Amino acid sequence: MIHDPAIGYQIQTLRLQGKQNDYEKVIDAVKKLPITSYSDISKARLSVKSDYGALIAAIAEALHKPFEWPEIRRLYDALARDFDGTEIDPDIKSPESFDKTIKTKMVEWQNKYQLSEKQK
Repeated sequence: MIHDPAIGYQIQTLRLQGKQNDYEKVIDAVKKLPITSYSDISKARLSVKSDYGALIAAIAEALHKPFEWPEIRRLYDALARDFDGTEIDPDIKSPESFDKTIKTKMVEWQNKYQLSEKQK
């Protein structure tokens, strides 16, 4: 069930010390499937898409070939069309907020990988 010896030791300690109630709670927790709704998955995918969109925008700007914000959304729309057969990416519900998130995250990417004056 659990292959990490340290975790297994903790569980066996609970069982052997007579803490049956705690032991059963731990075992029940391990057996349960994670509770995840589609909206949680969609939010996580949207976050990843905005991270990669920001990275694409930062690289394009560093190469002096900046993307327009709708172009980045169209990349995801094209992926949705290829994979799901839908015209618009279903995770991007508000294009304006997606664009704003990309702009914010793009600055973070630029700051993270910007060369210092000594490196130039």
